[in-house]
Amino acid sequence: MFDPNTSNSKVQNFVKKYESKYGRAPDMFAADSYDAVYLIKLAIEKGGYNSE
Repeated sequence: MFDPNTSNSKVQNFVKKYESKYGRAPDMFAADSYDAVYLIKLAIEKGGYNSE
């Protein structure tokens, strides 16, 4: 469950950047999308990328 009012500093950083860009607080779908893209980023960094 996503809580934009949590005291977690990583979540607060995400909320602040999201609000700055979109002018509103992120909802659960925005947070889930961010997490999904971040996981893909980590997988590429850890496993490397080969287009072949």
